Amino acid sequence: MVSGLLSGFSQIIMFLVFGLIFYLGIIFMNRNNLQMADVFTAIYAIVFSGMTAGNNVHFMPDMAAGKKAAASIFEIQDAKDEDQLQVESQFRMLTPKIKGNVVFKNVSFKYESKDHQIFHDLSFEIK
Repeated sequence: MVSGLLSGFSQIIMFLVFGLIFYLGIIFMNRNNLQMADVFTAIYAIVFSGMTAGNNVHFMPDMAAGKKAAASIFEIQDAKDEDQLQVESQFRMLTPKIKGNVVFKNVSFKYESKDHQIFHDLSFEIK
């Protein structure tokens, strides 16, 4: 019963607001020499924009999260990398030249599912 009364009350409020809007529209029409089509165009524009704004309210948390994520991305993009910091401080880290040899001696290889070996006692050196 309470829900029925509240539903009826909300309908009464909605129709009272519509009545007030049309009443104000008639006053504006008489004072400003407007046509009835102009009044209806304005009323429908206001009603539909209000409905659209109301329907998009549930996107607000997502928009806030997106704004925060975008700010984080821009913060990362604006941050200086290691090379820029070294240039600003006029200090350059010396990177030693890498020297390495790879040696394979007597390498044998076969797949578990096969009987024959692919490599048998393979030896080579990469310099």
